[in-house]
Amino acid sequence: MTELWLPESIRTKIREQEIASDIDSTLNTVLKEYGVGAAEYELAVDDIGWDRMGLSASEGLSDMRRVATVKKARAYYIADPLSKQAVRTWTNYSMGRGISWKADDGGTQDTLKAFWTDKVNQPILSAQGQRKSSDMMLVDGEVFFVFFKKSGDVKVRRIDPLEITEIITDPDDKETPKLYKRQWSDMTGATATAYYPDWLNDDSPDTEYKDSQGASQHATEQEGIVYHIPFMNLGSRGISLLISAMDWSKAHRKFLEARAAITQSLALFAWKAKTKGSSTAVNALKTQLQSTYASGTGAETNPPPARAATWIENEAVDMQPIRVDTGASNAQVDGNMLLQLFGTAVGIFPHYFGAGEAFRLATATAMERPMRVQFEAYQQLWADIYDNIFNYVMDQNNVSEDKRYVDIDFPPIVEKDATDSITAIVQVLTVIPELIGDDIKKLILTNLGVNNPDEVLENLGDNPTESAIAKLKKDLREVRLAITEGGNNGHKHEVSQL
Repeated sequence: MTELWLPESIRTKIREQEIASDIDSTLNTVLKEYGVGAAEYELAVDDIGWDRMGLSASEGLSDMRRVATVKKARAYYIADPLSKQAVRTWTNYSMGRGISWKADDGGTQDTLKAFWTDKVNQPILSAQGQRKSSDMMLVDGEVFFVFFKKSGDVKVRRIDPLEITEIITDPDDKETPKLYKRQWSDMTGATATAYYPDWLNDDSPDTEYKDSQGASQHATEQEGIVYHIPFMNLGSRGISLLISAMDWSKAHRKFLEARAAITQSLALFAWKAKTKGSSTAVNALKTQLQSTYASGTGAETNPPPARAATWIENEAVDMQPIRVDTGASNAQVDGNMLLQLFGTAVGIFPHYFGAGEAFRLATATAMERPMRVQFEAYQQLWADIYDNIFNYVMDQNNVSEDKRYVDIDFPPIVEKDATDSITAIVQVLTVIPELIGDDIKKLILTNLGVNNPDEVLENLGDNPTESAIAKLKKDLREVRLAITEGGNNGHKHEVSQL
């Protein structure tokens, strides 16, 4: 990487101000002052390969470069096919249709269910909200949840990571965040600054901490509590999954664009005609083959022939298809090398990006072990996140420690053979019948592909004495009654009594 050359005075000034209240404004102001356009600078960084100034030795990324990386990753996620497929694959395999959970204690279950199903929390906690949180984690490299509490009720939202401009930590422990500095603009363009306490910060609300400039700050937002989760972090801020992949995605995209240009160029002429004689004979043949529009006439009297038409010639004319080696075989090898490097950066094997010739395992019941372990670890990350969210809600509702166990389940990363799984469960229950319970029933329903096992179990529990056969008969009676009372356009049909 070649570093952009600027006088040391400019570099020093940028380092001093890169954590200022408005990073973008600071960068634009300083570069403009010395005649360097911000747009030119961004293009130089991306296209020529110049490195960012102010590299942080402790975390590897300066605040300016981290912000630029997040913006670039978002653009790639929206417009770049490989980047979007990488994030989509992580979220699809890890989150699937969303998590399911169940608390052992009935009161705890009711408390958490009220929080989980509250309409105000659906943008975050619904299946779609869970997937969005995962996408944001992978693209931005971190998620900032903010909890608003009121009389036991908890509202949860997300804060844009670009609005968090500084994390103030314990002066003796960088691993312990205390305050989050948030700077944002409202719909009118007015800017605001606030300091939110960390969700584990139990200090007095008036406790003051030193920020990076040495100024004392305290929590100004006591109703909003921030829960920060960094991804692939080396320091206090997370790192995007795409950070080491975007350059290779760009190289792959440029390569395919060049290949498309070559193919389109070669497709301009498909046939060549050779005629004996002088230039007069050549011009005569040209006139015979070209469209009459070329001569400026208002009507087409020599249209192109229909497909599969017959070409007639004598010995004076020789028509042959143009055979050109486009080098497609070698191009495929070259393209796959770029694709493999991109896949390595995001931890996904090439055939998940459509490289069928690199097929290894991509069936519904199999996956390469490195990828499976990777997605299992990512699922565990989110299991810890939701467990912490549940614990915060239980804290606000004074749930005792002995009633806090919550079982959190994720969809299987790869499908299991339902017959084999259920057979194994039955064999175990035959030996140890005492194991039968809601957990085992839930496991069986999950293996059968039931999307909402908790709801099904709850409905079954409403009438535990009703057998499956009795319930089936009851349902069929209701169907018969519906038909005989006006179904099928008013015509009645006899249904035999069960």
